[in-house]
Parts: sequence; structure tokens; C-alpha cells
Amino acid sequence: MNLFVDVISDVICPWCYIGKRRLEKAIAAIDGQHDVQVHWHPFQLNPTMPKEGISRKEYRTRKFGSWERSLELDAKVIAVGESEGIRFNFYRAEKTPNTVDDHRLIWLAGQNVLIWRRGESSPC
Repeated sequence: MNLFVDVISDVICPWCYIGKRRLEKAIAAIDGQHDVQVHWHPFQLNPTMPKEGISRKEYRTRKFGSWERSLELDAKVIAVGESEGIRFNFYRAEKTPNTVDDHRLIWLAGQNVLIWRRGESSPC
């Protein structure tokens, strides 16, 4: 049986990354019993974010009401991430970036993979 999975995700979202890890585990658990095709769709959590990004502390304080609340939410994500084998280190990030260029890069990489799979060019 063919399984088609559509995932809508932003690369900045830690919950999306946790979901990706869980999806990978689920696909591995069915161990080839089904042909699983995953199609990723871009989504921007912060579409109005300036191209240069803004201070993470400033952004999250505004979004969640206080820096303390932001840290509480980070702690929850860190704990869930650890249970999935993911080590988040949010404190290294000084800015919250705009992710549109990240989505463009992922799209372009996907286009090159499709071309390579069709034999239209080499991967090098």
C-alpha cells in the first residue's frame, strides 16, 4: 500500500522538528510494509519578520507576554526534544530569523534532487 503524507512545517519551529523525528520513527516502525512518500510544504510562522530578523528575547517577550513565559515554553520543548533524542540549545540564538530564504533553499535542493533522479544531470 502507498501512503502519502503531507507535512506543513517551518524550519524554525522546534515542534515541527520533533514531529519530523516522530514521523521518521513511525515510518521506520512499519519497516517497509508500505511505500511512504512524504511531501514537505513550507509555512512561515512569522511571515512579517524582517529579513534581518530581530532579537530573540524581544520577539519572544512580545509574542508570549514575558521573557519568563518564553523560558517556560522553551523548557517544555527541551524536555520533549530530549525524549526524542534531540538536543535543543535555544540560548545560542541571539535573533529570531526570517525563514523565507531557508524555504527557498530547501525547495531548490529538492528541485536538484528531482533532476538528478531523472538522470538529467549528475549530483556533482
